[in-house]
Amino acid sequence: MLAEPPIAAVPPDIGRRALFRLEGVGKTFQMGEMTVEALRDVSLEVFEREFLLIIGPSGSGKTTILNLIGGMDTVTAGRIWYRQQLLSGFNPAS
Repeated sequence: MLAEPPIAAVPPDIGRRALFRLEGVGKTFQMGEMTVEALRDVSLEVFEREFLLIIGPSGSGKTTILNLIGGMDTVTAGRIWYRQQLLSGFNPAS
């Protein structure tokens, strides 16, 4: 007999704001003459008190997404917010 999934301690996004929000995020790299698309149109919301696990095969973009959220790299498309503060999608020189 399969166990029932646990009930969330906090109801999904009812009156909560996302800790991190990714909207249409994309990242490409240039490798010689080739353009490598590491991420394409990724959207995600992570709320406080949530436990998030990012899994996937090698080369699927796990480290790239963490580097973007951590500010160690910049997006080539889309936007990233931390607590309603835009972290990406703008040009600091403007």
